[in-house]
Amino acid sequence: MRKYTKEMIAWLRADTSYKVCETVRLFNEFFDTDYSQSSIKGALANHKIKRTGFDGRFRKGNVPHNKGKKGEHYSPASEFKPGNIPANHRPVGSERVNVDGYVEIKVAEPNRWGLKHRVVWEATNGEIPESHIIVFADGNKQNFALENLVLVSRKHGAVINHMGIPYGDIDTLTTACAVAELHSSTWNRTKRRRIKGLTQ
Repeated sequence: MRKYTKEMIAWLRADTSYKVCETVRLFNEFFDTDYSQSSIKGALANHKIKRTGFDGRFRKGNVPHNKGKKGEHYSPASEFKPGNIPANHRPVGSERVNVDGYVEIKVAEPNRWGLKHRVVWEATNGEIPESHIIVFADGNKQNFALENLVLVSRKHGAVINHMGIPYGDIDTLTTACAVAELHSSTWNRTKRRRIKGLTQ
């Protein structure tokens, strides 16, 4: 059974918007490991980390599940006819709160939802880099003012969560990121020295 450090678990908690397969790739790149998808899925389950799995954007390389199936009907009698609208239908722009307390917004029909803080940030700044997350500077998950939405590296986010570094505005968040960078640099130097000692 693979062991997970506190820093690894903090990293997994830092952003829950990616699908597990993407989480596995980014995790292994960050920690220079080769953990399998089943192992990381087990860690997510053991630590009760729920993944939203979708942030309202299709990523390069994704293939629709129904590609090449145009015109196939498996149960015509029970299918919705064109023009029919389900009773529980919610229009684009509708909002809901997920189990982690984040607001989601419907971005397209028939049922595409995205994390609102990411949608708001991207509307002004463009696509969020894969190695980064958006953090609420004041800690309020429902304050979507642009100045409150800050782009932070996943590495810094994981360290801040792991160490419990407090912040409550943009200035203290900037300080928290600086502390996280110092901690990461120290940890990486220690890791390199340990590996060098084992190989000599």
